[in-house]
Amino acid sequence: MKTELAKFDHLAVTILDKLPYLDDYIINGVWDDAGLEAAKAAHRRVRALVNDIERQRKEIKEPILAAGKAVDERAKELVNLTENVDHELKRRIADIEMQREAIKQEKRHNRTAELTQAGYEFTAGAYRIGDQVIVASAIDDATDDEWSGIIARGKAAAERVKLERAAHDAELQRIKVEREQLELERCELDKLRKSMASQHTEDAEPELIDEIEDATDDISNNISADYVSGFNACRTLAMQIVIKCSKRSEIIAMLDELNAE
Repeated sequence: MKTELAKFDHLAVTILDKLPYLDDYIINGVWDDAGLEAAKAAHRRVRALVNDIERQRKEIKEPILAAGKAVDERAKELVNLTENVDHELKRRIADIEMQREAIKQEKRHNRTAELTQAGYEFTAGAYRIGDQVIVASAIDDATDDEWSGIIARGKAAAERVKLERAAHDAELQRIKVEREQLELERCELDKLRKSMASQHTEDAEPELIDEIEDATDDISNNISADYVSGFNACRTLAMQIVIKCSKRSEIIAMLDELNAE
């Protein structure tokens, strides 16, 4: 390379010797014909130097380009020798990677289905059921043993949630039934009170019926299993006493009699 570049050296000497000095070619105004012609002549000499450089460049580069072309052609011949093996290896690698991806996708699909069947629901970026939370990456990363544990814990959590919901629903239904029963009993007491009022019983005391009705309201507003059985017995007893007795003294006497028994 240094040898080839040295071929420019004689041109470098020529340029230093023949390159015009700009201060010698001043054009004095638009109509300075002599100055203009001198500048044009100097420019032609500069262009001649440029052309000499270009010819030298091509002369030096021509064998280099030929060598580069020969190198490219030879390299291409050698690459062609590897082409069949290259393509076949790429094909085999791509085939295995596609099979691996298909297996991964099938595994991901199956595990997602298992999560759903176990009771998990996808929400807020994770699969959740009860106190169990499984991040999505676990579908790919969990080992078979770890996955079995995830499914087992999910099923157990789903069963707990199911039982809790059933108990909750049963409690709501029990409260509903009790409220309906109390409402029926309140209606019966109301009918009884109206019936007694319509009979204009001289010594009847509607205040007692009101007290019974108020007690019913209190119970209906504070329903619990402990109160229901006692209330049912008291309700029946109170209704029978009110039906049979019209005076407070009679009601008290009957209560004393029952208490004595």
